Parts: sequence; structure tokens; C-alpha cells
Amino acid sequence: MMSFTMCLICTHSQNRGGCDAYPDGIPDDILSGRVDHRLPQPDDHGIQFEEIQPHTEQERLSVRLIHENNDLLRHPPEEPGQHEPDLLTGRNPNDEWKPIT
Repeated sequence: MMSFTMCLICTHSQNRGGCDAYPDGIPDDILSGRVDHRLPQPDDHGIQFEEIQPHTEQERLSVRLIHENNDLLRHPPEEPGQHEPDLLTGRNPNDEWKPIT
């Protein structure tokens, strides 16, 4: 299933491919949805995702479409340290590395 970037319905989005948080271009990890920009991210100038308030039927449809097709927006933001375990290793990426004894 294709995931639509939440940037399309963000109040900070700019027409030229950037946004108020990343005026020189939105990082690929945010555009792809690998990183949740509802939470603070490095170099975002203290600006995170804020959903537009739709005023037209087309905006309402756009918001609904993106919510239905964006994995991050289907769930509340995760607090740091609550990431799901890596599917290959079963380790939480925030866990400290400990040698097997």
C-alpha cells in the first residue's frame, strides 16, 4: 500500500518543496514517513507537523485520504523510547547494547 506524506496536509508546507521547518527541502525520512514529524526532529527549527484546518470539500477529502493512507497518522505519536522492536533482530532501537553473557 502506498503511504502519502503528511506534509501535504501540514500548515507549514510551502509550494516550492520545502516548509517552515525545512525551507531548503524536507528530509527524505520525513517525506517517506520513516520519521514521525509530529515529534521534534533535528534541525526542524522547533516546528513540527500541524494539520491544516480544511475549509473546502476538496481539502476535507485530501485530509481524509492522507489519514487513510498514512501509517503514522493512524496512530498517536510514540514517545521517545517506545519504538517497536526491529523486525529482524527483535531489539528496540533505543535499548542499550549489552553483550550476551
